[in-house]
Formats: sequence, C-alpha cells, structure tokens
Amino acid sequence: MNIRQRILDGKVETGWTKDQVLMSWGAPYDKRKLTGRNASRSELLVYRFERHPDGVLVYEPGSKTLYKATGT
Repeated sequence: MNIRQRILDGKVETGWTKDQVLMSWGAPYDKRKLTGRNASRSELLVYRFERHPDGVLVYEPGSKTLYKATGT
C-alpha cells in the first residue's frame, strides 16, 4: 500500500512528515514545542481518539463521546 492510500485511509506511520500526518488525521488537539533535543526544531502533535464498535476515530470537537483517564 502506498503513502497516498494510507493517508486516504486515515493511517499514520513512524517517519512521516508533519504534512503527511496533518493530511491523514487533520489538525491536532494540541501542539507542544519540545526542548532539549538534537533537532533544530521539534514539535509534539497531540491527538485524541474515540473508540467505537466499528473502529478508532480521531477526536472531533463537539463530540458526545465521554473520556476518562486510563493507566498504561
């Protein structure tokens, strides 16, 4: 499966560019700058997910899904 098809299917893989992730999952819930790394710039994109019987979906603002913290 090529990258274009993965983006259309809403999948993301390690090593993708920021633009590829944004095309697949849309805008993140939150963005954070990471300091103390060897990269010239580093950013963490934070996404929320909803678990439904038919699969996991990226969080949509205004969703009625209830969230609760779980330990991992």
